[in-house]
Amino acid sequence: MRAFFLALLTISLVGCGTETTSSTADATSDTTATDTATGDASGSDGTSTDAATNDVIVADSPWKGVLFVNEVNAGGSKTPTVAIDADWFELYNVGTTELDLTGCKVGGITNGLAGADPLPAGTKIPASGFLVVYYNHMNLGVPVLDAGIKSDGSMGLWDKDGLMVDFADWDEGASPANSTWSRTPDGSATWKTVTPPTPGKPNSK
Repeated sequence: MRAFFLALLTISLVGCGTETTSSTADATSDTTATDTATGDASGSDGTSTDAATNDVIVADSPWKGVLFVNEVNAGGSKTPTVAIDADWFELYNVGTTELDLTGCKVGGITNGLAGADPLPAGTKIPASGFLVVYYNHMNLGVPVLDAGIKSDGSMGLWDKDGLMVDFADWDEGASPANSTWSRTPDGSATWKTVTPPTPGKPNSK
């Protein structure tokens, strides 16, 4: 999945000039779950690649560099009895103020913003704090989305104006059972497989 996004971005940069439009992104489901999170690949420099047109899209959210997709658990149980055993991902707010995420959307980065799921109205993340978003069909956790996270996939976050805030993508095996794909340290550009998972807490080293 990561190699695919890098190859696609390389093709875009060679074949097209920079074009300013609205950004899009991909959240995908587990093979046994309904895919409700989808979109286009976005680069760490704020550019993203539209898979349909190969245009480079520049449209950063004001929250870029403040709010991060920080940890992903893609190896959760598909029949959990408690929320933490399900698929989930974690957001991290490095800022000094609480953020209201009403109107924000999350999803994979292959089918775009249109395929992403809105976070429930009133969802907030504290200053210098974490928010865990659960994915399961059992309605376990708050907030919870009725879906799963693919073991080889991606997770994007868009703000209320549809601008890309942040994203993560990972290959098969990066988030096995009882381990997560995590920014280490929190909010950094370095990703690694971490054991044990640390939902709602600083990531393990």
